[in-house]
Amino acid sequence: MNNNYKTINRFLFFFCILLLSSNLVLSSEVYNTTLVNSETCITEEPTTLFDDDALVQKLKTALTSIYKESKLEFKNFSSKKSDNEITLNGTLEFYREDISVSTLFTTDGKILSLSGKLQPGKKLSNRKFKFLSKSSKGLANWFPETLRESIALDNFSIAFDETSQQPSEIAIAISTVNSWKILDNGMLTFNTITGELKTENPTKSPTVTATLEGDFKIGPTTIKSTASVGNAREAWTFGGELSDLSITDIIKSVYGTISGMSMPEGIVDIGIGNASFTVIPGLKTFLLNGKGSISGTELGELQLKIAPKDKNNLGFMVGISPASNFKMASIDPNLKMLDDLKITNFGMVLSSHTSVNAELDVFKKLGGTSKIGRGFNFIGAFDLSADGINLDELIGVKSVMIRAVVSNKLSDLLLEGAINTNIKFSEAVAFKKIVFRLKPAPSNFEVSMGGELEVKIDKDILLFEANMKIDLTDQAIIVNGLMNGTWNAPFDIKALSIGNLGAEFGLSFRTTPFPLPQMGIKGELRIKEFNGDLFVYLNANNPSESAIDAGFDKVSLKAILEEFCDKETIQKIPQDIRNTILDVNMENARLTAAARPLTDLLGKDFEPGFRVKGTATIGDIAGANLDVQVGFDGIDASAGIKKISHLPFFELKGARGMEDPMIRIIAKASTDSKVEISGSATLLGLTTEAYMLLNDKGFDLEANGKIFDAFQVKLEVSGNRVTDGGSFRVAATMEEDFMAYITKHASEEIDKATKKTQEDITTAQNKITNAQKEVNRLNGNIASMRNTVKAERKRDLDNIKNARQAVVNEKQNHFNAIENNINSINKKINAAHAGIARKKKEIANANILEKAGLSLLHAPYFTEQAAIISTQEIAKTAQQGYKEAANLALIAAEESVGLVHTLGSKTPIDADPRIVALIGSKETANGLMEAGKGILEGAKIVGVGTLGAAKWIVENGPTSVVNITYAHFEAKLSAADGGSIKVHFKGTFAGDTLDEKFTINFKSPLESVKDFAESLL
Repeated sequence: MNNNYKTINRFLFFFCILLLSSNLVLSSEVYNTTLVNSETCITEEPTTLFDDDALVQKLKTALTSIYKESKLEFKNFSSKKSDNEITLNGTLEFYREDISVSTLFTTDGKILSLSGKLQPGKKLSNRKFKFLSKSSKGLANWFPETLRESIALDNFSIAFDETSQQPSEIAIAISTVNSWKILDNGMLTFNTITGELKTENPTKSPTVTATLEGDFKIGPTTIKSTASVGNAREAWTFGGELSDLSITDIIKSVYGTISGMSMPEGIVDIGIGNASFTVIPGLKTFLLNGKGSISGTELGELQLKIAPKDKNNLGFMVGISPASNFKMASIDPNLKMLDDLKITNFGMVLSSHTSVNAELDVFKKLGGTSKIGRGFNFIGAFDLSADGINLDELIGVKSVMIRAVVSNKLSDLLLEGAINTNIKFSEAVAFKKIVFRLKPAPSNFEVSMGGELEVKIDKDILLFEANMKIDLTDQAIIVNGLMNGTWNAPFDIKALSIGNLGAEFGLSFRTTPFPLPQMGIKGELRIKEFNGDLFVYLNANNPSESAIDAGFDKVSLKAILEEFCDKETIQKIPQDIRNTILDVNMENARLTAAARPLTDLLGKDFEPGFRVKGTATIGDIAGANLDVQVGFDGIDASAGIKKISHLPFFELKGARGMEDPMIRIIAKASTDSKVEISGSATLLGLTTEAYMLLNDKGFDLEANGKIFDAFQVKLEVSGNRVTDGGSFRVAATMEEDFMAYITKHASEEIDKATKKTQEDITTAQNKITNAQKEVNRLNGNIASMRNTVKAERKRDLDNIKNARQAVVNEKQNHFNAIENNINSINKKINAAHAGIARKKKEIANANILEKAGLSLLHAPYFTEQAAIISTQEIAKTAQQGYKEAANLALIAAEESVGLVHTLGSKTPIDADPRIVALIGSKETANGLMEAGKGILEGAKIVGVGTLGAAKWIVENGPTSVVNITYAHFEAKLSAADGGSIKVHFKGTFAGDTLDEKFTINFKSPLESVKDFAESLL
């Protein structure tokens, strides 16, 4: 029968389809007939063959050739139709983002174009950009981050091929949000930006190109510029022409301030006539070439280059190739001294930084490169054979390329240049690696040279870093120098080594060299197993200017404490940091002692007191430049160290304006010893000043503040080694704000989740009260009815005596009726039991949260069925009593009416129907009361958490149903950095003790609190 029914249904379905199709054809035919034959239809608007749904489906089919169908959804579309085209407007959900779109169709349903507007001010994600543009490269490849913050990709359009109806071009319009700082750390901005990113042939082999248009503001001038790129943003090149600007305006507009640089004041007046410039954002470079002038005088060819000088900062250089007749006095009258030197073939470079090998056009003219200093550099060839100099014969070269950084203080102008030659003073003394120096100030004209002095003493060759001062008037030379290296076993004294030997001597061009000795000598010094050299400088005229300087290949803090400090100092160092302090070794250490500060004492500076400085390894921290102040009571050492970085989860760097953290070692008998690193610690979204205490087992660090910018906490970080970020562990005790947050929001969530249960409990309590009143009333009614039945029973028994035979017949009929009633009652009882069993099975198969809901839902049903069973059981008992009484009455009637009183006494008074009804009502009331108590006691099958919390809230109110009094967590720092941390909570839940661990996501705590509340239920 079922199969026949399905067949009939299918037949009806296809018949309806066929009928509907026929109607559509008929309607179309009727419409066409009406349109042709009826003059009254001419004024009606023609109905297109394409409805909105058909157009949307056609558009969707076309777009799925380039986009995933599952990522496209069309909403709320409506159409506007004209004689020439159809416009379909609506919302396109594109990869979960709603976009307002408008699509043009021809009147015969061909797609012409689709245009859309993205949400204004909302950044387009890298992923969605790739999907939309069909580019294999993301936003970062096309647009630098600084540019992405300056533009908006807010409009796009898609053109469709007329024949294939597939997308043929995607165009994304670019508009300005902010100006683009086109060079990182520079000042130049690209303004009023417009442009387009276009993808051609998106269905097969997409080709993507980008175009940007805008303008630069350089000085007071606005210059328009355009750049196009077909593969990557590094290929962008912006260009333009400018004129009638000062070099200062250009540098300030592109680079920034140039204050604080060494240069004559006139440099700021250098003007640019006509010049062309190029900006290459990918290389962070700005180039300019043009003609320069100063104070109306032609300066010559000028080149400006602004490019990175290091990884983070820009630098600029201005190279000037002056005309042959240009005079330096045009810049500043005081620079006439350079013109008087008759320096030929010179150039100038204004630079923001030092450079060893500057690539500027000016060096092509000079025929070589030169070191460049920060400021205004003058570079040129100096004639050593000029009158008044006459050094060509002494030095052996005719000219030297010299350079100077020219400042406002022209009296201190110093020109320098390297000379590739040697000067021999004697068979034993030669001057090498010479740097020529010239001070051209007329009032303080001076020529000198620096280099390496080679002195041969006996079989030893000693090398000095030396300065040679040339007295052109007296034709004399004075040389002073400091020896490099060690002079071992001088004069065959085996136990002695001399290092940093200082010497000074002079000679005349006209006479033989003569020595002018003034020396300090170093010997060998031994501290424990460490060897060093000792330099003693004695000033007999002023003993307070005497000093001691000792150098060691290495030395330990243990040796310093044992040799120079109180013997008890080491014993008072705590055991847990003793090895950390005593194992510290310093390499290339210098020990100095001076009564007061001394500067340039044979090339050395001395700080007052007794100090040891060197490169130390402290624990597993290497490379610390440790400065140890030594006293009788112990040592106090400090050093800047490299920041301790284990990103992204930990960093300790300098604090209070210092770049690097500081390490301090105190080992004194009079104070507590410690090894401490201080700085600014960043962890768990918290940055605060902190102190890391090193010990023999690792380290401990304490910090206070708000983690993840959310909750106040006391942190303790520990680890095995500072350099091993993987060993870092964090322990945190949460403070009141966090516990109050959990208490408040968890209680609110519990309150919301148990509202229905709270209402059921209140209802149950009311039912218990009302049912108890009804039971009390019925008990009184039952007692009164029993007295009435007893009186009626006596009356009836007396009447029975007079109707024996009639009673026999009557009792037989009565017996049969009772038997039928009992059978009917049994059916009702069985049906009620079956219904209860079915509902309980439904509850038993549910999960724990559903059990609570189903139990509360079916509680009235259980009460109703229990009342039915109870009432029917009472009725059944009564009927069985009736049956027994009727049977006995029947027998008694047949035997003897004299037994009536005896039989009557065996018939229960409560079998009377009126009493049975009252007892049934009482049992119903008892059932309601017991059902209410079952709800309050959890009904045994309901989850304790839900009812317990609901009952607590009904009795105490919702506030603090969850009360957190303690919160603490411990975890690996690297794992905790993500924000999801297992927290140990203590407190109460619905009045009972709470001691739980639960994972809290500190970056979205409210969601975690909701999960926590659900777990409690």
